[in-house]
Amino acid sequence: MQATKYGVALLDPPTTAHAPDDAATVLLGSLIALFRMLRRLGDTSWFDLTWPQFIVLRRIRHEETDLRLTSMADALGYDISVLSRQVNTMIDQGLITRVRDPNDGRAWLLRLTDEGEARLQGTGQQWMTQMREWLTDFDDADITMCAQLIDVLCDGMYQAAKTSSPRPPIANMKTN
Repeated sequence: MQATKYGVALLDPPTTAHAPDDAATVLLGSLIALFRMLRRLGDTSWFDLTWPQFIVLRRIRHEETDLRLTSMADALGYDISVLSRQVNTMIDQGLITRVRDPNDGRAWLLRLTDEGEARLQGTGQQWMTQMREWLTDFDDADITMCAQLIDVLCDGMYQAAKTSSPRPPIANMKTN
């Protein structure tokens, strides 16, 4: 039976023969566990918004302007059909609204509603409260180092994706 940690099967431990590759394998297992935990938390009623809703609303707010669905899909690295379903649900919930693009009457723009802004702020506060609780055993230097290492990893993934063939979806993502 394979060992698990946080409900994720652990991969084989590093060996001296392939230490760099095996260390990357261990990191991948840890990232999978982290993503799974975030997904489980974000899909519960523990927060005011699901994780995907939170990400979409943050992106609209980040742009500080109305946003086309295609632009958002590119920015987030989402498939347009998946994002379209998510957006329609969020419109039904009163979190965002569609408005005609004044520059192109055929196109629609997405806009945060007052309810969407309020729920985004509330969920953001909930996430920060939870993050602070999770990080009680970390000092500021550890937290800063962790954030820097994650940024370096993301930068490396983004740069590698830009030169990959075929290009994965993150190659089209904006880095801000």
